[in-house]
Amino acid sequence: MKVVYFSPVFWDSVAQRPHFFVKAAIEYGCSEVLWINPTPSRLPNLQDLMRITSPNKESSFERDKKIKVFTPKVLPLEPLGKVFDIVSSSEFRSLKRKIEDFSDENTYIVSGKPSRLVKYIVENVSYKKFILDIMDDYPEFYRGISKNCMVYTLDLLVEKSDICIFSSNPLADKFASKAKLSSIIKNACDETLVEAINASKGNRNSTKSDHDRPRVLGYIGSLASWFDWDAVIRIAECNPSCHVKLIGPRFSAIPQGLPSNISIHPPIEHSRVSTELLMFDFGLIPFKINQLTNSVDPVKYYEYCAAGLTVVSSRFGEMSRRIDKGVAIDINKFDADVSVDTASPITWKQRFFPIF
Repeated sequence: MKVVYFSPVFWDSVAQRPHFFVKAAIEYGCSEVLWINPTPSRLPNLQDLMRITSPNKESSFERDKKIKVFTPKVLPLEPLGKVFDIVSSSEFRSLKRKIEDFSDENTYIVSGKPSRLVKYIVENVSYKKFILDIMDDYPEFYRGISKNCMVYTLDLLVEKSDICIFSSNPLADKFASKAKLSSIIKNACDETLVEAINASKGNRNSTKSDHDRPRVLGYIGSLASWFDWDAVIRIAECNPSCHVKLIGPRFSAIPQGLPSNISIHPPIEHSRVSTELLMFDFGLIPFKINQLTNSVDPVKYYEYCAAGLTVVSSRFGEMSRRIDKGVAIDINKFDADVSVDTASPITWKQRFFPIF
């Protein structure tokens, strides 16, 4: 079995669902993976300059020798539809030849992000199965012509897919009716992270025995447009004896005049996540509540559970259900003296078993 994986994120980024999908594929016997880095899905804007000049340096985990990474070179004109196809035709044909040289009769094409490039490939390349992994409500990332283009492309690829998998119930509710076959495969935790946490729990216990240290509300993830700064500032001001530690790449402006008990740190390598988690007392998931986050099942929830942390979250997506079930705490009702039982960790290998 071989996999051509069209990723929504670059390989050199914080380890996310796409990275763990291909890792699981290899663990289940996949002989080779051709990872295709994402192409721009909207017309450029001024905020892109922040990303280009950003000091963020991110990495996932060491790349297996069976994984080859390729970055298509296309202009950011996808919302222009057929104009984009014409302008990009040479690169499209080049990637087609590359995939044909890579493939055999048992090759799966998997897309973690709809695009006109994926549309072209599934219409012009032979494969055993096309899997569409819908892990976000993609159109909600965009506006205007870019959003319209994404709606069209997503609907078309859902119909063309042999199976659609969804990372949350709301996503399945919204898109599954258009698919030939569908399955809900929620997010999970890296098996290596679980092992590292279990091996280091003694260190955590000794650290937590220090009663003079402040309680730590920690967050590991992107500081982007969906990050709810108001909720974080509020919880810091209401709990001045606690330390709010935020770790991750910055993709949006940081508010001025943050409370002194909030600290912001650069992104860390995936191998260091377990060490940081064991320094936390609570795991924060402070996301804004909107149409985009309504479909989210955050990976960090599973990572926090693996570390035995009480999860403190906004009421969005799958987290709303967990707050109602009492396995997470509403960020607006946080009490440093209250904890809840956390769910047992589930790994990506367990999650993706039905696919392989």
